[in-house]
Amino acid sequence: MKNLSDIYTGFNAPENRQHVFGLFEKQQLTYGALAKHVRQLTALFQQHNVSTGNRVVICSDNDELVSIAVTAALMNGVTAVVLSPEFTTARRLSLIGHAQASLIIGDESMHADSQDESVPFYAISRETASKSSALLARFKKAEKKGWRESLNQLAEVEPTLAASPDDIAFINFSSGTTGAPKGICISFANLLTHLQTLCDQFGYDSNSKILNNMMLSHADGLIQGPVLALYCGGMVARPCPMDVQYLEEYLNAVYRLRITHLITVPTILSFIDRLSAHDDYFESDDFKHLITVAGLMERGLWQRLEQRFNQRINNIYGLTETVAGGIFCGPDDNNYKLGTIGKPVDISIRVVAPDGKDVSPGEEGELWLAGENVFAGYWNDEEKTADVFDGKWFKTGDLAVINAEGFVQISGRIKELIISGGFNVHPAEVNEALRKHPSVADVATVGMPDDQWQEIVVSAVVLDANTELDEKALIAFCRQHIEERKVPKRIALFDTLPKGDAGKVKIEALKSRLTDSDIASGQQFSQARLFELAADTFKQDAAALSLSDRAGVLPGWDSLGHLNLMLAVEKAVGITLSAQDIMATESLNDLWDLVSRKVA
Repeated sequence: MKNLSDIYTGFNAPENRQHVFGLFEKQQLTYGALAKHVRQLTALFQQHNVSTGNRVVICSDNDELVSIAVTAALMNGVTAVVLSPEFTTARRLSLIGHAQASLIIGDESMHADSQDESVPFYAISRETASKSSALLARFKKAEKKGWRESLNQLAEVEPTLAASPDDIAFINFSSGTTGAPKGICISFANLLTHLQTLCDQFGYDSNSKILNNMMLSHADGLIQGPVLALYCGGMVARPCPMDVQYLEEYLNAVYRLRITHLITVPTILSFIDRLSAHDDYFESDDFKHLITVAGLMERGLWQRLEQRFNQRINNIYGLTETVAGGIFCGPDDNNYKLGTIGKPVDISIRVVAPDGKDVSPGEEGELWLAGENVFAGYWNDEEKTADVFDGKWFKTGDLAVINAEGFVQISGRIKELIISGGFNVHPAEVNEALRKHPSVADVATVGMPDDQWQEIVVSAVVLDANTELDEKALIAFCRQHIEERKVPKRIALFDTLPKGDAGKVKIEALKSRLTDSDIASGQQFSQARLFELAADTFKQDAAALSLSDRAGVLPGWDSLGHLNLMLAVEKAVGITLSAQDIMATESLNDLWDLVSRKVA
């Protein structure tokens, strides 16, 4: 296992300085440039008395800068707190305060919202992007520039490389309400131990080129992306946004960039299964492993993709609390079995009954984990930490079965966490946002099964008497308080919620009621129905829509919204749209003509 000195000495060595550390869309970052920027940020840390044990909050949609800032924090033993740029201002400020940050590195646009002038703010400037092709320009984000000039004004100071094994490398705020956020503390020992496990398991080394486009505020995006590349001395590639419009560019990058490892989530694999044009993306001599994380693979999808691409799909089970893994299905034959999460590697497991005793093989119980990669606890929350530990054993909240061969299968969840498209959504956070509305009397949020997203967020709301409020208004209100990925795809209005004697919502009964209401709401397709679906998808007023509304012009019609609209139309009409259909649709008129032809 490497230590910080080994890592820094390796990437700062003269013979390695021209090697590419990261590809961020069109911009290459060499290890030499990375080392220079680390020294510059070390000077910034020292200027603000930020050292081992202090916390730096990093919040930007500039992935290159985030990767540099995280590296600088690690090399100085400083705790990195990476926040999603999609967080609302209220949530971001809450987490900055909860983390007791000593420094904020964030987008310039966030500076005005920082409020607390006692915490230094290093602002990242940006400029607008140059023009792109007509198709890509519909969804193209602004390009980030200008920050290099700011960094180059700083002195260069060698990093301290000072961190004990128990010092905290990362705090990941994965879920929780604004008032009670849950910060997962990953120590340097946790991190470095697990990085070595990943290298041993999948053969990462200085020749590795890792394609991982997941968000850097997501543990799997950060740890199994730039941090893993840093540890093994390889390259991380983020060649394009992870949007459906860029799917072919993303897949073609495997051959073009000589990718060795591709890491993604089941939802993206389902898009590849459905929308990709070719079958030979992974036939490069350089390619070694296709890896899926952050969700269970549906067996049929798993089989189809392996047969189509002639490529084993390796599945990693892990939580943010275990850095980024712990149980591996693949790559070796002895721990690979389709439909399972594989076997534990460098971690101990138990499957435990409610009475605390281990169950027999083939019986269901809660999955418990123990090992060097299991987290240190929740930030400043001894009570939450105590709730999830029994001695050294971390209680995952997942229900599992171990078969006679030692393979582990996940059978369900004790916890209420919703996993939608590989992103965690805590129902309590959605409920908290909706309860802020003065007309909401009661609310419950659940995950409902979905073929593309695994689960979608659905809320059931009871309104105060004599209140006139519809789903669109509640969704619009919700968007003001939580980030877009957590906003319910649907809000159903009920007179009451099903509850037990103790007053707790009966989740299964609620899901059944929501399913029944889905069936009851089926309608014959018409232009009015198309406008309703578009209004629901893009959070617009249906009465204001017209067939001339277009992608990239109508607010909300970005790449993700585009795909959501296609899926909603498919479900409403009972048809299947081809990849060509989806890519060729540029307006509501195109979509109406397409559907009319399909049902004729």
